[in-house]
Amino acid sequence: MAYEIFPTVVGEYDIEHTIDDHGATYVATNNHTRQSIDFQDTELENKLIKCVEEYSKSIGNTEMPFTCTQIWINRFSMNGHIHPHYHSNSMFSCVYYYETTNLSGGTVFENPLPYATDMLQIPKTSARYHNATKFSIGCQKGKVLVFPSWLRHYSEFNSSSEERVTISANFMPYRLGTWDQYNYLKIKE
Repeated sequence: MAYEIFPTVVGEYDIEHTIDDHGATYVATNNHTRQSIDFQDTELENKLIKCVEEYSKSIGNTEMPFTCTQIWINRFSMNGHIHPHYHSNSMFSCVYYYETTNLSGGTVFENPLPYATDMLQIPKTSARYHNATKFSIGCQKGKVLVFPSWLRHYSEFNSSSEERVTISANFMPYRLGTWDQYNYLKIKE
């Protein structure tokens, strides 16, 4: 018998959306260009919130509404990428592959169990989700990946001559904790 414990779930959803990109302002950072945080698209935010609420419910959380706290656009030219990071200011995060090709590079998630990767290792005959140090999910136009914000991740290099465009966002539930446990926090009405 084997027990699969402490799994980390990354949800995958499909949406269709068109962005009116005229007049947008971009700020250059590292090897990619990111649109300023004030990017507004209520219709897209609502689609992404539906994905996050479905994801939260699918991993066993109480059904509750979520709000999008930040949303931004990442534009990658050839060889562009984003370094390893996590989002400490939110509960869930997502990446939406808006304009991509099969050479655009996916998203890599690192094993969140530090003891599993810091200890001495026996050579593996094959990588599996329970013994991998990282896991890559390829990009596909219209795909949304939803994951816990604490899960460290990064983008692979864009190997395509075409620009890779992703939209990332952070989310919080309207409330946290419970009133009777004195740890209740209301974030939004």
